[in-house]
Amino acid sequence: MSKYCKDCKWYTEGSSFDWCDSPENGISLVTGKLISQFAVSNRNNSNRCGNKAVWFEEKESIKTERIPSTSILTRVINLIKGE
Repeated sequence: MSKYCKDCKWYTEGSSFDWCDSPENGISLVTGKLISQFAVSNRNNSNRCGNKAVWFEEKESIKTERIPSTSILTRVINLIKGE
């Protein structure tokens, strides 16, 4: 399985740059918040996530329940029947 940043739970797409919000980036000593790094910098650095994507965690998929569609004809018939 290929591990692309876009499929990682720590990935955030930006308007100009893509970001890695992995806790492995560290915490700011000023704000106490997680430090964001450029995703490409983390992937190109073998001391960080690197080519092997060692910090990669797959995004949780959002499961949706598919509601079967009801045709207009079926809805009209049900309306006539009082259902």
